[in-house]
Amino acid sequence: MALRSRMSPFLRSSIGAFRTPIAKRTLTSHSKEGASYFRFSGPFIIGASAAFGGLLAAKKLYNDVTLFQNVHAATKVWEGLAVVKTGRVMLGETDPAQSKPGTIRGDFSIQIGRNVIHGSDSVESAEKEIALWFKGKDEIVDWTPASYKYSSSCLTMSDNKERTFLMIKPDAVHRALIADIIKRFEQKGFKLVAMKFMKASEELLRKHYDELKEKKFFPGLIKYMSSGPVVAMVWEGLDVVKTCRAILGETDPAKSKPGSVRGDLSIHIGRNICHGSDSVDTAKREISLWFKDEELVDWEPATYSWIYE
Repeated sequence: MALRSRMSPFLRSSIGAFRTPIAKRTLTSHSKEGASYFRFSGPFIIGASAAFGGLLAAKKLYNDVTLFQNVHAATKVWEGLAVVKTGRVMLGETDPAQSKPGTIRGDFSIQIGRNVIHGSDSVESAEKEIALWFKGKDEIVDWTPASYKYSSSCLTMSDNKERTFLMIKPDAVHRALIADIIKRFEQKGFKLVAMKFMKASEELLRKHYDELKEKKFFPGLIKYMSSGPVVAMVWEGLDVVKTCRAILGETDPAKSKPGSVRGDLSIHIGRNICHGSDSVDTAKREISLWFKDEELVDWEPATYSWIYE
């Protein structure tokens, strides 16, 4: 009898080995929204499962097959923000030869046929594979690690609630660029929480630029900023401080990339049209300096669910 036909029944029976608690382990973290375990589940990871099944069947047929005496497969379910995509990046390319150093396959495997690990390639695939290998909630552990509150998914201002302070400067106001600048941040998907059109006092500006008071250009900066109206704003969203800085471009427009606000709309560093907080801590200080708590509007745009999962 051909090896293939003789091994088939044993391959089928050996699959049951993966369905036992011994061959399985589930690792999940808690979903604050109480969603089903499928919502953020994945990637579903299987290590050398086909090889394990094949070797079990071969050993049962041929006692002299002892390639890997103690081969085990580990099946796991992981949970977290964008875990399917991130998990695939950590694994590396399907072909280890094309995987970057630092990835699992890049560091631990050579040939595509022995690429050491499998990971779901989409949320849909993850749901299908989890349902295939695990018996629902009985084998999916719902727990919260002690480190959860310190993880990257918990932002300084709670999830997607990070805030930044932006100010459209007098040069942009005179050049009628207010709408064009605001449009960049609205189209990105950030939420406008507060806005003022005002002429700032020298006292307020001195407090705002306090860390620059020893610089030679400080008096000229205060004179320029108080020469006309400004638009003070608070924007909210995921990684909004870092992302808004990228949208604005470099402080020097000449070094700013095309597509950025300064790269497209300004030329000289002394007329760079907009200010943006450079850190979360700075944003908190500047927001409290320019706005009262009651001036910050707590609202949820109708498009919110189309911007964040």
